[in-house]
Amino acid sequence: MMKVIKFFWVYIVVGIAMATGSYAMVFSENDSTTLKEVSLQLTTEVINVKGGYGYTILYNDKVIIQQEHIPVVSGSKVFCSKEGALKTAGLVKSKLLKTGVPTISLKELDSVNVSLYCN
Repeated sequence: MMKVIKFFWVYIVVGIAMATGSYAMVFSENDSTTLKEVSLQLTTEVINVKGGYGYTILYNDKVIIQQEHIPVVSGSKVFCSKEGALKTAGLVKSKLLKTGVPTISLKELDSVNVSLYCN
């Protein structure tokens, strides 16, 4: 049980470090870049993964986030639909632009009607 808890915290710390690095990479590339310009240079794509879908967020065609599982949900659940992956990618992109941190909550995921269960 302790190994699981330790692994969980390592996973969280690595995720935060990756998110912080993504933010720094996007916003430190050129200090004169405006938020609108950054917004136009951030794109999202749905990717096929084993059993479903995931997404990537790109900045100037460079992958800064590749999410192969539904964030916030424990385990390795994949998105059941392309739409769910795309909605979540849009939500994460929006959070990245607003706060610089691409983390989302289960409530936010629910607010865009992303299904956590495949039929």
